[in-house]
Amino acid sequence: MGQLINGVWKDVWYDTQSTGGHFKRSTAQFRNWVTTVTNGAIVIHTQRLKSDPGGNLLS
Repeated sequence: MGQLINGVWKDVWYDTQSTGGHFKRSTAQFRNWVTTVTNGAIVIHTQRLKSDPGGNLLS
């Protein structure tokens, strides 16, 4: 069975013995990455980037 790796489908084997044959999804790398601003605009950011309380990215 294949798997999606960085947006590319790879038809490769992966370890199923450690999970008893069950599919175990890895922990998501991004959390809370879409926020809305009061004027209706959408801001997309990751936890790796800092933002102010209004959701605006800081440099």
